[in-house]
Amino acid sequence: MQKSRAMSTDATARARIEQVVGKLKRFKRVALRWEKAKRNFAAIVSIAAAFILVNSVHTA
Repeated sequence: MQKSRAMSTDATARARIEQVVGKLKRFKRVALRWEKAKRNFAAIVSIAAAFILVNSVHTA
């Protein structure tokens, strides 16, 4: 039973991560990686994540 529960938790976590990455890819600048510098790309990803967070909190 213990192993099954651990797999279920791992599968849930993986699904959640895949959902977040899918939402991030809706932002064209993130999906196409227009920003070539790591620092700029990280900033764009942070901004996109903030938009996703605001939208999820706002609709809840």
